[in-house]
Amino acid sequence: MDSEASTAINDCAVHVVSSSSKRKHDKAPRKIHEAEREPSNKFPRKIHKAEREKQKRDSMNVLFAELAKVLDPSHQNYGKACILKETMPLVRELIVQVDNLRKENAALNSESHYMSVEKDEIRRKDCAGNPD
Repeated sequence: MDSEASTAINDCAVHVVSSSSKRKHDKAPRKIHEAEREPSNKFPRKIHKAEREKQKRDSMNVLFAELAKVLDPSHQNYGKACILKETMPLVRELIVQVDNLRKENAALNSESHYMSVEKDEIRRKDCAGNPD
């Protein structure tokens, strides 16, 4: 019985020591200044965050619906993964088209510059050969 009592006492002592050592390391609660307190007319932070997240999800759903209409207006029940899967090849194709158009634009600008230089040379020759 003495061993049981000493075990119980040791367990209590361990509990007391561990809780008291825990208190030493705890930080003192920080005082909240009046300016830091939330006004009473606002939602509590968690409710406000949940509301923001819902608005964000709703706007994403609207954007996915618009993207689905652009892809295939006749098909209405697209999942988000399906919409993204359909969009990726289209975006890749558009990127290739943009690159081709940039190259074509650069070639046309170069040709246009060459034509302007040639036109100016012809005008100078005409002006030099025909004194009025």
